[in-house]
This record gives sequence, C-alpha cells and structure tokens, in this order.
Amino acid sequence: MAFTIFILACLAGGSTAVLSVDLRPYNITAGYMFVINDKNEDAILSLAEFEAPFNVYDFNGDKKIERHEYVCMIRASNENLVHVSHAIYDYYDLDHDSKLEKHDFAAFYKKMDKDENGEVSYHEFVVYWTQLLKDTEHHSLHGNPHPLHEDKYCEKHGHNKGR
Repeated sequence: MAFTIFILACLAGGSTAVLSVDLRPYNITAGYMFVINDKNEDAILSLAEFEAPFNVYDFNGDKKIERHEYVCMIRASNENLVHVSHAIYDYYDLDHDSKLEKHDFAAFYKKMDKDENGEVSYHEFVVYWTQLLKDTEHHSLHGNPHPLHEDKYCEKHGHNKGR
C-alpha cells in the first residue's frame, strides 16, 4: 500500500465547499498517520520512511511526481479526496515548481523536524500535521482539477477511480 501519510494527508478537506471527508480531531488523524508509517515502530519517522512512496506515485519513472500522478493515486484510494489532494500537493511542493521531487520531500521533512536533530518524532509529526490539516481546511485551491483530463490519465495508467 502506498505511503499513508501521503494518502491520509489528502483527506483533510479543500475549501469548505468541497469538504467531503472529516478528519477531526486532527491530532488523532495525525497520530494514526504516524503509526501507520513508522514501519520499524521506533517512534521516529525517518526520512527513508517518509520518502518511501515516491516511486509508487511516480507512474512514468521520470523522478518527478506531477499533480495528475498524485491525484490519481489519491483518487484510487478514495474518490472524495480528489479536491483535497490538490491542496496537499501544494503543501508538498515547497519550491512551487509544480512537480514533486526528492528534494521537496526532504525539505518538507525538515519542516516537520522542529528540534533539527535529523529525525521526526511522534510529537513533532502530530503537532505539524494537526496544524497542516487545520490550515488545509481553509486553503484556497489553485490548480483546480480538470476531471475529464484526470479521468483519462488515471484510466490510461491503470489507476481507476476508487469505485
């Protein structure tokens, strides 16, 4: 299964008009996301654990995750998450170049590492994601989805909507 942080983060809620999945209380959701992805159960989310889904989301193998690749993976998980996935994509794209690369994951990871010790603890993760999920609820979406384009792309690459 793809990296649950990536997937669950997308559940947060786009604008109030498209909020279709309620993850409140956010701290519980964030805690669940951490536990699911702490593969070695050491209460630390390593950069390797955080970057694990990169190749899964990179359908075409070009070392970049484009918005449509990301949205297809989210859509395959839950159709109701499509609008939210655009907002979360924007949070991951820290350099705002409209593609996610390994350096975006590393920069995002560094933002979560508040004590700058090179590791993300359960507490750091939950605090960061709780705030991000709250903020996402009010995030104004840019790059609104084009359903026909995404449907065709997802079907072409074998990532049908979650039906």
